[in-house]
Amino acid sequence: MGLDIYVGSLTRYYSGDWENVVQRYAREQGVAYQVVRPGMANEEKPDPEQVAHLVEAWRQALGRIAREQLDLELDWLDESETPYFTDKPAWDAYGALLLWAAYDENPGLERPLRMVEDFSDDPAFRASSAPGSGTRYPSLLCNVEMWLPIEQTVVFEWIDPAGRKMTFGSTGGLLRELEELNERTWEADDEALDKARRENVDPDATLEECAKFALGLMLGLTRDAVAHDLPMKLDY
Repeated sequence: MGLDIYVGSLTRYYSGDWENVVQRYAREQGVAYQVVRPGMANEEKPDPEQVAHLVEAWRQALGRIAREQLDLELDWLDESETPYFTDKPAWDAYGALLLWAAYDENPGLERPLRMVEDFSDDPAFRASSAPGSGTRYPSLLCNVEMWLPIEQTVVFEWIDPAGRKMTFGSTGGLLRELEELNERTWEADDEALDKARRENVDPDATLEECAKFALGLMLGLTRDAVAHDLPMKLDY
């Protein structure tokens, strides 16, 4: 199962009116390519107008909960014509980034040289993502699947517009955590991170190489999300 990162309106996302990088490449090369996601019954795209109404109702409900329970005001422009941004870290690189963050705050544990088979079973990740851990990287390590355009750092559970329960975070919080992780470990400038993002990660790459690639990718997309006031979502 692959992993893409999507930045854009939720109306566009749930309407299926976007392409991941492989879809775009296949279209440009005239190659047939089909995305099959869990629970996907057919290839027919939902009606954008119906999706827009559903997303707006969801936003209104979430806004009420955010005001009452989190003391937050949620407000962003969510339209089908909004531009979007996307890239594909794959689970290996994304998992390497999470482990890099987890081992940064668990220096007493021995960090693996290469990517592990299941990052969620890694002792450092388990320690940092456990309830009440006090991790400095909650937007990264607390199983967040969607980051909303919020400046404050916040992590909470609710349902997405499709009715699936998931953990939400904030793009502002994620951006600060990615920048802090870089400052605490690599101290790489934007040019170096952009270069790392654009280099292919070899199958035998180290955990550090995979993590640095994913950091460059995630940092670029998170900055797009913050600059354009857009949600950001894992797609798999």
